[in-house]
Amino acid sequence: MSALDISPTLKLGYELGGDKLLTSFLSGDDVDAVGTHDGLAIGGGLSLLSAAKAFELELTGSYKFEQISTRNSDLVWRRYPIDLLMFYRFLGVRAGGGVTYHLAPEISGGGNLNAADAKFDNALGGIVQFDWLTSGVESGSNVSVGLRYTFIKYQLKGGGAEFSSNGAGIHLQYRF
Repeated sequence: MSALDISPTLKLGYELGGDKLLTSFLSGDDVDAVGTHDGLAIGGGLSLLSAAKAFELELTGSYKFEQISTRNSDLVWRRYPIDLLMFYRFLGVRAGGGVTYHLAPEISGGGNLNAADAKFDNALGGIVQFDWLTSGVESGSNVSVGLRYTFIKYQLKGGGAEFSSNGAGIHLQYRF
């Protein structure tokens, strides 16, 4: 009987896309818009690698946020994604997908953007992902760099407006 290789994993990524939530006028003529998929994601979790190193199941949690700061105002768009992904590993890459569940999505504003506060319902979505394995398929410990696309929608709490948050991103991950 074959044993699974269970290891911790850390990840860092940046993603863009989705409907625009808010546009903030910065100093001068500069304008910055926050997209529903925009944000830096920092997280970790567990990776289960098959004995043959062909299949990998990954469960991770992250803190994802995007922030705009000016002299008189601040805006933070945050959420807590939980991802369950299955990958097939071959020829120095891994390809797969799965589900994502975003907890406590919210916008909080300060200063001139104090009235921008909004909370959203938790959201369920899907992910497809393709990664390059820097130390090859044969290795259980590796660094991967990859591209992902997420399909998800957010709805304002209380049945309000719905926003598409489909978007793409790049991720760096280390499996111990």
